[in-house]
Amino acid sequence: MTDAADPRSWAGMRVLVLAPTPTHPQDYGNRKRIFQVCQDLRGKGTEIHYVHYASETDWRQNPSLAALRAMQEAWDAHYTVPVTRPLHMPPAEGEDHRIDEWWDPAIGDMLRWLFSTRSFDACIVNYTWLSKAFEFVPRGVLKVLDTHDRFADRRAVLEANGLKPEFFYTTEVEERIALDRADVVWAIKDEEAAFFRTLTRRPVHTLPYVEPVRPLLRTEAPRGILRFGLVGARNNINLVNIRAFLEAARLYVERTLLPCRFVIAGSCCDDLAGDRLPSFVELLGRVDSLDDFYRNVDVVLAPMTFSTGLKIKVGEALHLCKAVIAHAHAFEGYAPTHPFHTLDSFQAILWACKEVVAKPEQLPQLEAASFASAMASVQAFGATLAHTAAMRWHLDPGLCIVFDAAELRSGSLIFDHVCDTARYLSHQVPVHLVLGGTLDARPDQDALYRLRQLGDIVALPELTTTDDAVAPAELLGRVRRIPLADLACGGQLALWFAGPPPTLHLRRPATVPAFLPYDAWAMRGTELGGCIEALTACFPQVYLLSRGDGPAVSGVRDRRGLRHIRTPLFFDANQSYAAWMVEAAGRRGQLLLADRADDPRLVAALAVQSRYRRGGEPPMVLLASGETGAQALQGCRLVTLDGLFRDIGATGMAPELVIDIASNPRLNAVREIFERRSIPMIRLFAPGHRPRSVSGAPRLAETGLFAGLDSLRRFVAEPTLARHLTELRGRQNGHRNDPGWALVWSLVAALMAERRRRESEPA
Repeated sequence: MTDAADPRSWAGMRVLVLAPTPTHPQDYGNRKRIFQVCQDLRGKGTEIHYVHYASETDWRQNPSLAALRAMQEAWDAHYTVPVTRPLHMPPAEGEDHRIDEWWDPAIGDMLRWLFSTRSFDACIVNYTWLSKAFEFVPRGVLKVLDTHDRFADRRAVLEANGLKPEFFYTTEVEERIALDRADVVWAIKDEEAAFFRTLTRRPVHTLPYVEPVRPLLRTEAPRGILRFGLVGARNNINLVNIRAFLEAARLYVERTLLPCRFVIAGSCCDDLAGDRLPSFVELLGRVDSLDDFYRNVDVVLAPMTFSTGLKIKVGEALHLCKAVIAHAHAFEGYAPTHPFHTLDSFQAILWACKEVVAKPEQLPQLEAASFASAMASVQAFGATLAHTAAMRWHLDPGLCIVFDAAELRSGSLIFDHVCDTARYLSHQVPVHLVLGGTLDARPDQDALYRLRQLGDIVALPELTTTDDAVAPAELLGRVRRIPLADLACGGQLALWFAGPPPTLHLRRPATVPAFLPYDAWAMRGTELGGCIEALTACFPQVYLLSRGDGPAVSGVRDRRGLRHIRTPLFFDANQSYAAWMVEAAGRRGQLLLADRADDPRLVAALAVQSRYRRGGEPPMVLLASGETGAQALQGCRLVTLDGLFRDIGATGMAPELVIDIASNPRLNAVREIFERRSIPMIRLFAPGHRPRSVSGAPRLAETGLFAGLDSLRRFVAEPTLARHLTELRGRQNGHRNDPGWALVWSLVAALMAERRRRESEPA
């Protein structure tokens, strides 16, 4: 794969295609349609991963190994989903099917596995009744619905022509659900595209049926009786139309003595063979080669006055440049280039047949018209694919969360913050995840899967990997590469820096505000002063978010162009790996938070621990300085900021008490996670209060060394006190209803509302 992307190209994309029919053999119209789409995309340099839901009877009862091998050879990957439920059943309730009534959970299981193990650029789902598949597609993957047919009101069409409802039929309300799940909808003809646009606001494009244009022209002028060909599959719609036409032809030929033969091929002959047919009708039945059939007829007829979907057999004849005489309904979805393409009745079709018999020199004109119609379909097909490819690279106005790709791993609190923020604000605006820095050449697949579920992934041009031989595209899939300056100055709503941004080189002032979550910056030891000065010079408004008013925040919050909002790092931490690990773990032992190993308060606290602890494991110690070894900490279990929660997950045990001796804001995120999961925390040597609901409890924070150590002694000597405090969830509830996040929500909502207002204004 390559990182460079032509915005209208499918080259380099990896596309998952889901269909309820195989692509081999191409003996049915829908199979030929799906094959041609996949084949064209593969010719453009696209990887095709074909997921076949084996819904058809022949594949459920006697699958073809030859067809299976052909699909495995044709596509980059092929998967077969077994059927695990009754198929093709009548409506369970009412007169019409619900849109998901034929959904098989086995498809969801397959898609969940595929999207968790591979990255895809687009997902094409064939048929609206499989549209539930889009619920398993991660954000950032283009969702394309190839409808094939209109199923809304299909029952009424069939009943109006004396047929019992068959296959799948639904209502406009249900079909709207399917259309709204997609990013773009493909209709097989303009008439259905116009109908779909009345149901959905999603973009709808016509993707006509095409085949390679390969003329099967006559080598000599016709002699004797002209042969008019019809071909059709065995279904009630075809049979009703063909029988009605043959009856009209019988009366017409008997009256006019028209010298001609009507040659019929296809599985429809299985039923027609039992009819009393006129002598001028010849039934060929199922033929081994349709090319031979088309080569041996002079004109192809399409006498269909009603149906659903597109007439694939018309497309076959056009792309073979055979002369075609058709009812206007049968020619829907193709560009008519001759009056004989849009006749309004069987009588008109028979009159056109008489004209051709009388003047066979018209045949070259009809063949040229077929070529023109076929080329019009090819051009429309290419245009729709180009529009669809462009949508893959279009980035809707939204919130861009910028962070270092090195944080893309389970256990990173910065990555947890990114996921939590994206989930919360994605209810309001589209969210784009922007990666800079250096990506691990062996990325955490679980973290990458979580990221794809939250929004579009965008890479800054300077993104690299830890292995020069591995390009970012090999790990992320084909993603947009957009400079940070373009995001700041070109159509997005806001930038959210979950860490210090790369150096900004703006050709013009930024047009969007910037959000800076300080507690995320503090985890990496970033100094605010210089960064704030640069950002307030570039952005019209900077929002500084922090849990408290520490010295670093106090030193910059009055700067012009900056607004400080007291906000914890997490909205509710429900997207936090760290919170998940603490929630699932048991409770045992204690954790001490300290600034550095030689802090005398830490030494004193450890002495109290040693004196009064009644057995059990030695305490864990987390240092804000990042030190990993010190003589004074021998006998303690030293953990790091990045490894703390992975350690909790591996051991299955979280501390039952956190003793906070630190003042460094680098540990704010750790404090917040433990508070949200109701782990009791005592802060020594800082002003505090005694919890009112626990009689006789020591103050949770004390002023003075000896008072603090006495509080620690009581918690160490009386473990039940810490367990009692675990039941208090006041702090957690307070975080959940945090007014700071509510303010952020309102600011982002206002940005989106302003954007919509500008878009609604007349140009």
